Amino acid sequence: MIFLDSVSVYRPGSHRQAFILHEQTACFDKSSRVGILAPPGTGRTTLARLLCNIQPPDAGNVFIEGRVSWPIGYAGLLHPHLTLAKNLGYIASLTCTDRKYIEAITSWICEDDRIFSRTVGSLTPGERGTVSFAVSLAVPSDIYIADEKIMISDPNALERAERLLQKRLETSGLVFISRNARQLEQWCDTQKVLISSRILDCHDVKTGQKMLDLAAKASLES
Repeated sequence: MIFLDSVSVYRPGSHRQAFILHEQTACFDKSSRVGILAPPGTGRTTLARLLCNIQPPDAGNVFIEGRVSWPIGYAGLLHPHLTLAKNLGYIASLTCTDRKYIEAITSWICEDDRIFSRTVGSLTPGERGTVSFAVSLAVPSDIYIADEKIMISDPNALERAERLLQKRLETSGLVFISRNARQLEQWCDTQKVLISSRILDCHDVKTGQKMLDLAAKASLES
């Protein structure tokens, strides 16, 4: 579970005059798949970092019960000068996850055991994306976080990647923050919208988009 208790986050460079989140209270649990429609510039990545406990709020508290993932597909944990095998060893140690299990999942997704002996910096962008996706889902979590990107682009691994994510979501929750309405509808059963520094409930993605359009129109007229 992730519980936001009167959380506020200031917009960088605003000298505490503008908010990404303002006194927001919300709860996300492992039984739900929550989509948050967030247009560019609204603080999508900041919210994802907050939910992952990477970034603290400026005010209020974030309470986490259980294991929460880092953003799906995030490559920041992989050191470019180390082999993939050494990277996975460090990640296994940091997350208390069996190394062989992480390697098995990565091998299954990538279908190339030779990749483990290569440095991460030598991988193509597509290979890094596929590896990062596999590793982020190889570590079991109670709630998975996705920041705009939830799936890989490699057509050769796409079917296996979708199967893995579906399997994880059978027993875990999801918070998917994105501007992509189609993917929010595909992966989430509950929808919210990030608008005017608030996380608001909406019936569906179309309703959320209408709320954003009305807010933008009101802002232009004011």
